Amino acid sequence: MTPGIRITWTLGAHGWADCTLEDHHAKAELTASYITSAAEEFLTAVAWLVAGETETRVQFEAEPTA
Repeated sequence: MTPGIRITWTLGAHGWADCTLEDHHAKAELTASYITSAAEEFLTAVAWLVAGETETRVQFEAEPTA
């Protein structure tokens, strides 16, 4: 298990969520639409990391980019 992973998922206005994933070495911040399956896909990716994977990917839909 990977100790010290912190996840913050904050619902914003009009369909957007702010997300932060951090550990003792790095921090990633992003914005995602919460009307898509972004939360489920993100948690699945985190579960793979906790299970021992060293790398995983997830794509969030955002405007104007993904």
